[in-house]
Amino acid sequence: MIVSIANNKGGTGKTTTAVNLATALAQSGRRVLLVDLDPQGSATVSFGFDKSKLLYTVYDVFAQSRNIESVALDTKVENLAVVPSNLDLAGAEVELSSVRGREYVLKEALSGAARKYDVILLDCPPNIGILTVNAIVACDLLMVPLQAEYYSMDGFPTLLKFIRMVKSRAKTDFDFIVLLTMFDGRMGLSKRIQRELREKFGDHVLKNVIPRSIRMAEAPSNGTPGIIYSPKNKASQEYAKLGKDLMESFLAETVLTKLSS
Repeated sequence: MIVSIANNKGGTGKTTTAVNLATALAQSGRRVLLVDLDPQGSATVSFGFDKSKLLYTVYDVFAQSRNIESVALDTKVENLAVVPSNLDLAGAEVELSSVRGREYVLKEALSGAARKYDVILLDCPPNIGILTVNAIVACDLLMVPLQAEYYSMDGFPTLLKFIRMVKSRAKTDFDFIVLLTMFDGRMGLSKRIQRELREKFGDHVLKNVIPRSIRMAEAPSNGTPGIIYSPKNKASQEYAKLGKDLMESFLAETVLTKLSS
C-alpha cells in the first residue's frame, strides 16, 4: 500500500504526520518505508540523519535511476526505513521537465519496494510540482493533512482540482482522505471547519483529529519522532490511534492480499 501525504500549503502538519504515522505503523509490526520527497529534508532530519552527510538521496532515484531500496536508510525505529532527501532534490524538478513519462518515474521506482514493505509513505513538498505529481500517480491512497483554519480551507479547492486533473490525465485511481491537524477544540472556528468539512466530504474526512502540540514541534530538534519523544502526549496518542485505524480500514485488505499472493 502506497500512501501519499500531500498539501500544497505549508505548515499543515504534513511532515509531522508522515513521520509519526510511519513510526506508529512500524511499532505495530508493519514493514514501513518513508520516502522524503521534500528538498527541505524535514522528514530526514526528524530521524536524526545529517542532510549534509548523505551518500545517496531520493534525488539519485529520480536523476540517476538508482534503485530506491539501495538508498533507504534504517532508522532507530524497528521495521522503519527512510529514503532521505536534501536540497539536491530541488534540481530534479528541472531535470525531469524534459523526461518523457516524467510523472511515472517514482511509480516505477517503487514497484520493487512495494513487494518488500507493507506500507510506503510519501512525504510530499508543499507545492503541486512534478514531485507531488509523481507521488499522486504512484499512490493507492492520498492523505491530505488540513489545519482547521481559514487559510487552509481557502486553498483546499485548488488542491482538489489538481488531484482530479492528475487522476484524469494519468488515468490512475485512488481514494483521498482528509486529516484535521493542529486542532484546537477551544476555538469556534476549528469546530466550524470540522463540521463543514464532514458535511461536504462525508467519510473522506477521518474521525481522527490531531491536536496542537508543543512536544510534537520540539521532537525534530532531537532527531526523534514525536510519538517516541513524548509518547504520553495527546497528539502522540492520536497518531498511534490513526495508525491502528488505518490498518483496520484502508490498509488491511491490501496487506493481506500481498501476503497471500
